[in-house]
Amino acid sequence: MICEVQSIPVELSRIVMTNKLVNSFKLYLFLKFNSAGIISKNSGVFLALLRVSGFKSPKSINKHLKALLKLDWIGYNTETGNYFIRSFAHIGMRLGFNSFRSTKLKFEHLHSLRIFLAASVMNDMVRGQKTYFEIILPRQEADAVKNSGTTIQSNSASESLKLNESRNKQNSSIDGPNYYGFGNQKLAKTLNICKSYASKLKTKARNKGFIKRKHKSQLIAKLPRRDFKIRSNYYKAYPEMRGRLFFKILKNNKSSTWHLPSGFTKFKPKKYIELRCQLHDEIIPQMKFISRRNRFKKKRWINRNLKR
Repeated sequence: MICEVQSIPVELSRIVMTNKLVNSFKLYLFLKFNSAGIISKNSGVFLALLRVSGFKSPKSINKHLKALLKLDWIGYNTETGNYFIRSFAHIGMRLGFNSFRSTKLKFEHLHSLRIFLAASVMNDMVRGQKTYFEIILPRQEADAVKNSGTTIQSNSASESLKLNESRNKQNSSIDGPNYYGFGNQKLAKTLNICKSYASKLKTKARNKGFIKRKHKSQLIAKLPRRDFKIRSNYYKAYPEMRGRLFFKILKNNKSSTWHLPSGFTKFKPKKYIELRCQLHDEIIPQMKFISRRNRFKKKRWINRNLKR
């Protein structure tokens, strides 16, 4: 193995997941991990590929090699019989990436590549929410105040009128969410997968330590017992709640006294039922992002000038 860590652009992770290219991308990464960018078609690396999950025979390897050649993620020289592994910069420029944030992929994560790519997108989704509500919205509100001609008085005469991000957030009249996260439906739409599989990917990403996940729910009513008619009425009145209401049994601090025939006294805590509505999960990112913007901009500038 030549390289132990690869920096995967988040936008590429999203494209691979939405277009069902995980196994092809796994082949691309395996070649990238085990070569310096050039590899012979007779290399023993292709035999080692058979031990990687997703590649059961040379036929499946050839299938994904053709897919990579069609995507121009690798090149092939018919005279020398060598494959050329394209860089992420080349792929990013061809696909027109708007952002080049990346996450670090270790070789050991190659066996669970699908989970890693999905977790990378999850972390980026939460990062986007946090950036929007904590940075972009306060700035927009501050700009609106300045453009409207409203004067901002400071406590000190020498204090500047410059608004920093923390002050914008405190003075902002726009209330952000109580927590950051998303539901299974939104993740399924983002990754082009079914809702049930999106839930499984969340669980697997949490088990791998890529994210932290907290279930959230809202209290609708307190009931003495389970009443399915009330739940049905809520479904009729609020169709968007369908499938999200559930009953939760809780114990009250007060207890009832039971006198047994043997003369002993037994205290049995009283129970009550809560009707709750399931909300979207809170997702706490656990993956670090790497900014590769300057490197990609430099390569774009060089390519632009070469074409002239």
